[in-house]
Amino acid sequence: MIAGSGDFRAAPALLKFALDRDQGTSECAAGAIQRLLSGISPLDLVSLDQSARKMGGWESDLDRKSRWASRTIRRIRALGASATSVAGIASFHQSGFTREAATRELARLSDGGSLPFLLIRANDWVDPVRKTARRAIQKSLPSRTPDDLVRSLPLILRLRECGRDDHEGLVSALLKRLVADASKPAVATGITSADRAISRGCLTIAMEQKWFTHCRGALTSSDSVVRLLAARFLLTALPEEGAWTLAGTLAADSWPGVREVALRTVIERSPRDLRARLEAGLLDRAGTIRQLAGYYAQKMLNLDLAAYYRTQIAKGHVIAGSVLGLGEHGTVEDALPLLPCLEHSMPSIQRFALRSMARLDLAGSAPLLSAALQSDLPGVSNEAREILRDHSEFADRRALETALLSDSPIHVRLNALQVLSRVGKWPSIRTLLLAVAADPDALLEAATSRIEHWLRRFNSSAARATNDELLEIRERLREARGRLSDRLCDAVESCLSRP
Repeated sequence: MIAGSGDFRAAPALLKFALDRDQGTSECAAGAIQRLLSGISPLDLVSLDQSARKMGGWESDLDRKSRWASRTIRRIRALGASATSVAGIASFHQSGFTREAATRELARLSDGGSLPFLLIRANDWVDPVRKTARRAIQKSLPSRTPDDLVRSLPLILRLRECGRDDHEGLVSALLKRLVADASKPAVATGITSADRAISRGCLTIAMEQKWFTHCRGALTSSDSVVRLLAARFLLTALPEEGAWTLAGTLAADSWPGVREVALRTVIERSPRDLRARLEAGLLDRAGTIRQLAGYYAQKMLNLDLAAYYRTQIAKGHVIAGSVLGLGEHGTVEDALPLLPCLEHSMPSIQRFALRSMARLDLAGSAPLLSAALQSDLPGVSNEAREILRDHSEFADRRALETALLSDSPIHVRLNALQVLSRVGKWPSIRTLLLAVAADPDALLEAATSRIEHWLRRFNSSAARATNDELLEIRERLREARGRLSDRLCDAVESCLSRP
């Protein structure tokens, strides 16, 4: 059951059972340790080393003398395939004597699984343990496969940042093996690793060695940072023709950071077909790309950005970039041409149209925003909520209150509640008390949370309620009793009674 949990933090607690005199108990616990550590990343292993000594559970008959007896070593060696994992966990022990003995046992084991533990112990705070680990690594280096080194690469590079000893000679010796031609396949595989530390470490090696094929392979990585690093390297190192071609390919990358590097390369190194590339950037979904393209389009092409976006919308080229771009560079009059976008088949275009219209003409777009908040499409409703929440003075309070108390979809009612809770000190508590008496329970929970926030913020505003407001709020409070806790009801009543 423990092994099936996948929580590697449980491994240290199993050590004393793995060393138990009963063979069945020992084998079961050792197997569990091995399974728990089978999928752990190298840097998670460092985290486990740092936290394991705080967990307790180390005590056993075998380590009370602060050193391992020879029979303990025999028990570990009898564990077969699990021996490395058990010895590795033992190398995290509180006792320096035990860590040193475990490190010696790891040195004896020749499988690749011992290397990560040895690399961690190479920076142990006890000098004999460090020296034992360093000697073991250096002695076993000729027999280590490139795959072993790649799997432990984050721990190798980590030693450069550790200050308990000068590790540069050891790190250089390990990396020397990885930059050899025989290690190229392992490094290429490492670049595609799901472990980001391994992937980025392998890419660093490939860039330092100018292995262009490896770097091109990194452009398909699922890790955006790997793609970005590879793109920067290739776009700088390749000849102008190759950089221009690659920039065109990278312009379609899913991450804006990569697309930005590609666009900068075209602008700075290969300005052929510049207008087409800049116009593609002006219509990019990401604001950073539109901003970069807009700056150079004005500087190098003397392009009127507002007119450009107006033309795109007029032509029916309604995409995220054109709608958002017009909102960024247009004038109040440009809000009207965006009105049809509120009926677009794509909810994202409706959202972007709301955002741009509010940016261009917030007061004129206020009725549309209140109506959009009542949309059956959660994304559209949420967009309107975000705008009106920061500009609640433009909200149609009557329409939103009607939506709040109606049988509208729950996302509409919750969004209306969020906006109405920001309309003013006294109107907001009135609305919140109204919501308490409404169904469903999700609305009650949200309203209760907002009332608690209102109470905490009560003294942040000096606004005074009128007599009519106080009378209505007290009436709503009476209706809310029974659904709202007595504590909150009494707290609200106390606020109403203040002079």
